[in-house]
Amino acid sequence: MSYIGNKPANKAVVASDLDPAVITGQTALAVAPADTDEFLINDAGTLKRIDYSLIKGGYVLLHDATPTASSNLDISLTGGFYQYSIRGIGLELSGSDAEIDLYFTTDNFSSTDSAMKSQRKHIRLDSSGEGDTRFSGYVRVVENLGAETPDSCDFEFTLANASRTSRSNGYGIWGNSVYGHTDAGHAYHYILAGRSDTTGTVDGIRFAISDSQTFVTTGRIQIYGIGKI
Repeated sequence: MSYIGNKPANKAVVASDLDPAVITGQTALAVAPADTDEFLINDAGTLKRIDYSLIKGGYVLLHDATPTASSNLDISLTGGFYQYSIRGIGLELSGSDAEIDLYFTTDNFSSTDSAMKSQRKHIRLDSSGEGDTRFSGYVRVVENLGAETPDSCDFEFTLANASRTSRSNGYGIWGNSVYGHTDAGHAYHYILAGRSDTTGTVDGIRFAISDSQTFVTTGRIQIYGIGKI
């Protein structure tokens, strides 16, 4: 690696002149690059620079953590995205017969959005049975979640138009959840949607659990930003 540590010759730098330490010796970037961070590319034989905003994927991971043992789990939303994907994987509760409801805040959890109107349709998976219920002020994620060893819940929701500033219209959420019911062997699928006319910027979400129960510190909650504004 003749180029490293030496005065460069009066010639083009070629592959044999470079050592991996050119990269590994630099300070690591521990977060996703900023949109204006630049990369060096070979564009059909010509070296060019390109902003990260032009090559990044559509999903940006904003939150990825095991839930704390709390009956109210507040998660702040990083602003500036057209949509968010909210996912729960293998979540469990401290006891049976509890509901998990999802609330939204526009004032950093001083209050929650009472204008949210939602509906969920449930379908029993292990046998026949279905129905639907409407809610005001929140979205019902699961109901009567069991606490037996096999029981847990998983979900994925899309939250849209929530973090746009100075908008004159509302925001919406839709998605699905599956979970083990408190009755042994019962399993359910929820199809849900919600809509609010609130025009304030949503800056956080709250998972609220009923009956003084809490999340068990297992599983994951993930939030992705989709489409940088």
